[in-house]
Amino acid sequence: MAIKDIEYVTIEVDGKPVSLRKDKPILWGLRDQGFDIPYFCAHKWLDPLGACRMCMVKVSWNGKPMPKLQISCAITPAEGMSVETRVDEVLTARREQLEFHLINHPLECPVCDKGGECMLQDQTYEHGCGEGRYTENKKVRSDRQMNAYIQINYKRCIHCKRCVGFTDEIDNSHLLKMVSRGAESWIESYPTSDDLPYFSGNVIDICPVGALTATNYRFTMGRPWEQELTASVASLDSTGTNIWLNGRLGHVARIIPRENEAVDVGMLDDATRFSWESIDDPSRLRKALVHDNGETRSVKLAMAQELLAEKLSAILEEHPSDSVGVIAGGNRTTEEYMSLRHFATRVLDTRWYAFGEDLAGPEGMSEMVLDALLSGATSIEHILAASTILTIGTDLWEEAPVLGLRANVEVRKRHRRLVNLRSHGSKADDFATYIDYGYGNLLRTVRSATNALLGSGARTPEGDRLADSLRQVGDDCAILYGSEVWRDPQAREVIVAIQDLRDAIRRANPDCAVYSNAVYPSANSAGALLAGWFTKFGRPGSGKESCGGIGKVLKAAADGQLKALFICDYDALSRYPDRQLVEKALKATGLTVYAGSFGNPTSTHCSFHLPLGTWAHFDGTVVSLEWRVQKRRRGQIDSVAPSLSELVNGISGDMQRGFLGTTEDMYSQLRHNLEFWPRDEFGKFPYKGVLVTPRAKLNANRSAVSELPAEYGAGARELVVIPKSFLYNDRDLLANSPVFGKVAMPFHAFMNPADMQAQGISDGDTVAIGGITLTAKERDWVRSGSVVVNDFCHTAPANSAGGPGFTSAGIKKASLAGSGA
Repeated sequence: MAIKDIEYVTIEVDGKPVSLRKDKPILWGLRDQGFDIPYFCAHKWLDPLGACRMCMVKVSWNGKPMPKLQISCAITPAEGMSVETRVDEVLTARREQLEFHLINHPLECPVCDKGGECMLQDQTYEHGCGEGRYTENKKVRSDRQMNAYIQINYKRCIHCKRCVGFTDEIDNSHLLKMVSRGAESWIESYPTSDDLPYFSGNVIDICPVGALTATNYRFTMGRPWEQELTASVASLDSTGTNIWLNGRLGHVARIIPRENEAVDVGMLDDATRFSWESIDDPSRLRKALVHDNGETRSVKLAMAQELLAEKLSAILEEHPSDSVGVIAGGNRTTEEYMSLRHFATRVLDTRWYAFGEDLAGPEGMSEMVLDALLSGATSIEHILAASTILTIGTDLWEEAPVLGLRANVEVRKRHRRLVNLRSHGSKADDFATYIDYGYGNLLRTVRSATNALLGSGARTPEGDRLADSLRQVGDDCAILYGSEVWRDPQAREVIVAIQDLRDAIRRANPDCAVYSNAVYPSANSAGALLAGWFTKFGRPGSGKESCGGIGKVLKAAADGQLKALFICDYDALSRYPDRQLVEKALKATGLTVYAGSFGNPTSTHCSFHLPLGTWAHFDGTVVSLEWRVQKRRRGQIDSVAPSLSELVNGISGDMQRGFLGTTEDMYSQLRHNLEFWPRDEFGKFPYKGVLVTPRAKLNANRSAVSELPAEYGAGARELVVIPKSFLYNDRDLLANSPVFGKVAMPFHAFMNPADMQAQGISDGDTVAIGGITLTAKERDWVRSGSVVVNDFCHTAPANSAGGPGFTSAGIKKASLAGSGA
């Protein structure tokens, strides 16, 4: 349903008229207006519980007092209501209740990690007694691990049940439960070996005391008031989740949520929260590596730049134009993408540059696809307020976890409808209508649903089922599409078909607003799009247009057209679907350069590995899936590492090709080229970002195509290998954070029970799929006839499991793999 207007009501509070929202408990309304009402168990994410009894106030209706004090967390304002928050009866109740909370609480504030941000500490100072009267022995229970990330300190727990509420009401993991009754009760954790923690770190934030602390933070990073906070943006997905990057004594201390109501409401996924160790991990490259004749030398960056500039200059002297390929990864800033594109077009004079993550399949970007990506998008607030949310080829819990969690909460608590169209199941389907289209048949299913809604053309059972779920979508419908679309060989046609489906939904629901947002494969894919990495964008005269796709760059390199290949922060050997093409391209190109923060399979095959800083080492903007432009800011840390802009400026200078411009210069160019780009100055960019509405200004006329492609996989005997984007994988920030070594990463062959039985494979067996070996895991959410593998694993790359398009491969027990059986 559309976002509704907020209704207010005026009540009397402590003798003064106060206007409060009708839909909010008076606790939150009064605190927003400066009234000091203490609380422990209440939280804006959770249903009222009333366990702590700290928020009691005196309430009267039309001049008649209610017989007892009322908990303000469970009462909404209404006409004729009068509230008193500071009368003696209320103050005494608060003080006495605090005494009960402190009965078993230890006096260890000096050694507690929560000191300085502890609600119990603050409220005892403001509302409690100056001394304790309880002299009996306190109840003590030994600490224990909740999961790989969190330690439970039972002595400090005040039984507010916030953490239990979160795992029951919000992430639905049921990880924590209250055991026993009364004074004998305690919080117990029930982790399972198969369930990875996705949002468990949020219980650290909502715990009002120091009972739940992070294992990689506790006792190591000092007090909160000793830390310097930097407002930044999460870097693992395209949601644009806001974070604080905390530093202490020049080192990264932790990552915690920075609430932005329009984006994340203070929620944060575990992968982002605990990945801070990678920023200064010893594995991060500090010096350049030069690989030559089987030997590896570590040299200063300046020396490597001079040597590389000399080699590039020699190549350009003999082959002045289009002789160098450039590939960019997805986690750089928009300004870095501008600098790298200038380096490619002005310094290297090449059109062979492309973004590592294809958004339009092997054929490359077209005006129609660009128009589809830019048109029809809406804000996260409107997505979550929609009556129906339709996801196509994306698992939000894995690809945009905070957005996926919020969508799940909306479905369960506010009765939205969630429809998931995917080639495999997921935990995101627990409260959704799940439609399995069968891997390789996404275009067929989307077009079929469009035909069904329009009442003409060929149809399929899956398409009919999808159409049936979209005939009555309510006031509005939000479409989100992701990884399976980008990976589809017919991605261009799928993206356009999704826009046709959007139009068909409008026709079937004339009064309905329909939006469509792409869930991009990387944190700043949208920024690369705006910076011209797919097609010329903005004003004329912006240099050579991109060749259109990474596949074209790699093929040109493999065919010997390119004399040098510059790869920035993209592990092509592990990520690109056609691994053989990457291997051939690297082998056929005389000079190969990798620029990135960490080593990986691709960097080890390159002539040069140049160091880059992580996302925390410099300033720059990123663009999220809702087209919100936000600024990453350098953390308060001592370590210094170059940005991509600084790197290419250095190489350009050594080549005597001039200075390309600073980060601020690139930002100014974006502001000049794109009329919708924020007008704010770079140094004064708003902390919560700016929502923009991009316009392509293209004449991309299209009409719905009703013809269905042939069914993929019909009659196939071999299992189809489906590469899946998981939150946990081998991307740099996770592979180089020690804490994730304690987590059972999802590097398995996930199979349907019926297929395992037919193949004679048991859960836990080691199996060989094409050129990789994995442990088989039985999962009901895997479609029969397929096997799901992680799409980013260094030791078992998915692109070695099947053909160039991850098509299909035989699967057998590893013990039989070498015998030819």
